[in-house]
Amino acid sequence: MARLLDLKAKTAFRHSEASPRAKRPSSTRLTMLKTMHRNPEQGWVLLEQGVHGYDLPEWFETQRNDFNIKEYHETSSFRQIWLDTPGDRPKDIRARRFAGEIHPLCDPQIRRHLLSFCIPIFRATFNCAEACCRDMEVEREDEAFERQRNSPSILSSASTDIDSEQDVSDSEPKSKLPRKRTTNATRTCKVLLHVEITADKPDEVKIWQKGVHRDADSDALAWSLRLRRLATEDLSTLGGTASKVQKKFTKLFSDEDGWNVPSYRRPSARDIENIFPAFRRRERLAKNSFEALSLFAQKNRDRVYLYSAHAPRATPPTRLACAATDNWSKDSAILHSRKSGVGFDSSYRNKNENFALVTLLTTVNDSGCMVPIATCISEDIQMTTLVQFLTQTKVVIEARAEQIHQGMAVIEDRTTEEIANIKKEAARIVRTGWVPGHFMIDKSLAEKRAIQRVWAGAIICVCQFHIIQAILRWVEEKGCGESGKLSKKTGKQPKKAVDRTGKPSLPTAAMKEVLEAFRWAQRCRNTPNDRWHQAQVIFEGSLQRICHSHNCAESFATILKYFRDNWWCDEWRDLCTDIGLPQGQTRDGTFNTNNWTESAYRTFDVVFLENRKNKRIDRLMSILVNDFLPHYRFWSHDEARPSKDHIRVTRQGHDLWSADNVIRRRSQPNHYKVYYIDADKKSRYHTVDYAQSSCTCTQFGLRGKYCMHLWAVHWFESNGPVHEWDREYQLITAGVDHKY
Repeated sequence: MARLLDLKAKTAFRHSEASPRAKRPSSTRLTMLKTMHRNPEQGWVLLEQGVHGYDLPEWFETQRNDFNIKEYHETSSFRQIWLDTPGDRPKDIRARRFAGEIHPLCDPQIRRHLLSFCIPIFRATFNCAEACCRDMEVEREDEAFERQRNSPSILSSASTDIDSEQDVSDSEPKSKLPRKRTTNATRTCKVLLHVEITADKPDEVKIWQKGVHRDADSDALAWSLRLRRLATEDLSTLGGTASKVQKKFTKLFSDEDGWNVPSYRRPSARDIENIFPAFRRRERLAKNSFEALSLFAQKNRDRVYLYSAHAPRATPPTRLACAATDNWSKDSAILHSRKSGVGFDSSYRNKNENFALVTLLTTVNDSGCMVPIATCISEDIQMTTLVQFLTQTKVVIEARAEQIHQGMAVIEDRTTEEIANIKKEAARIVRTGWVPGHFMIDKSLAEKRAIQRVWAGAIICVCQFHIIQAILRWVEEKGCGESGKLSKKTGKQPKKAVDRTGKPSLPTAAMKEVLEAFRWAQRCRNTPNDRWHQAQVIFEGSLQRICHSHNCAESFATILKYFRDNWWCDEWRDLCTDIGLPQGQTRDGTFNTNNWTESAYRTFDVVFLENRKNKRIDRLMSILVNDFLPHYRFWSHDEARPSKDHIRVTRQGHDLWSADNVIRRRSQPNHYKVYYIDADKKSRYHTVDYAQSSCTCTQFGLRGKYCMHLWAVHWFESNGPVHEWDREYQLITAGVDHKY
């Protein structure tokens, strides 16, 4: 017993921290490999040495035999830096180029030991794929015999034999033969290949071969794994077809700086077509698209910042939501959203088989071009889902601003001026939080309430284009109008009078006048000098006059109720009119429409989905993250493109100012009279309130944008009256001293 206790004590001490034999905590991976002594008498031959890792795929292509990977041996002392995208070969050195180095975190003592003894730190073992054992002439004869045996004439002559044996074949079910597994014992060719890297030259490999085999027939060799990786990469990003990949390869082979791939390693069109079904079956993720989306979110945590699984049977049940962005898009939000606002819209048309909605947050850069902020795929667009999306987007943008403010983030692909402005806006966000200048939405109650829940008091505008579109569709759906066009809903000629359900009908001329009266009412600001009650009375009086003048008096009550319930109600009035705009803000720029976001959907459907319905929701998210968002980073527009209408209006405003037609009203500050000559060659004027950015002309009343008269006053405020410039010019030409 005493001896047993003494043995236990010694064992306990041996494993205690005080014992010199105690095992220190270490990584589970090996720091070095065992040095192999390859005896030439056993058939080992050094084939190559000094081959760089980035030349290894090309070396495998030049071989006249194929090899299958048997095993990899890696160590924690070696760091492999991949130079190509993974495709379907994430760790295959035959398909991906790499560079090697001793790991920077390797222990210095271990590093010295590795270098002094040239110890192996990486080894890959390959078996011969037995292409050298294939007799292609015999295989071609067998294929020809099979085609002849399966021809229609042979099948018809053998039908009687099949009928006679039908009873036997029915009673004995066919069993699928088990697939034979190749082992070392059953392998015909015993050739081995070692690709080894030692610590003294971590960027070079040595290639050893055991055994000898003959060169394989060119038809027996597989096509380049490097090209296969490239083909599957195209499939996983843009959903390319076999013909597109074949064209890409043809260009790759014909270019002067293209790839020098041997002819026996180049794929045929059939080879490319054969990999697509198998790759689409696997997708390297999962057969279930929702499971694949979950895996995608886990592997892209740096870009996917919100994920909620589709689990209707869970407790509690959860709905699908997956939101993503990247650093460049977050920087765009920081840089532009306070000035240009944020566009907010959702779409489900032709996006995926599950009819999940795609929601976009966008803004507009200084060149007037749309840039994305974030995207979300969700099961619905209810208020709770949108609140979750907006809240998490606000969190990640504020976190990005904090990193920029502290100097911990790298701002990429921006000019020096943009970087300075991003840092300035990031400091503002750190102090006050991310608050966009305004939001532009369609008439969506869920979007409106979600924004108000996240940003109380936010400025929200409803797209003016969609307002008019909604009114016209309402009239068309009621069977109204007499434009001669068929109704999209009924396919019939719209009626002119009240239909059987008592709903209104308006002629085209009357509808045009109603829209003009509506646009005039939208210009109301609800100020002490411009009360909404008065504007509504004027609109409803105009509406009654229009209905009576066009013999539609019976429709007046229905139309009046429509506008009161849908546009003049407390829920939407301020968002649809100029009441909700900041003081002095017109409908120019991003305060007018949400068409920038609509153009983003158009680009996404045409360029990235190629006008074809996407079938998998995980595929859709991959395209959004890997293709759509980076597109605007690398292909951004730097030049503003003013419209012809904008150029025309600004020039007309300059002409009015240069003709000295702007007169300041002394009785009213910030009010001006801008004179012009009408079609009857009579002098008339419009009154401009420059402080409120409003004008009494028809163009401003209908559009709410800067008209020629506002531009004329703008020139006047910037440069003063034009007659003062004339006086200065006369003094200069007369040689009289003057002061500005």
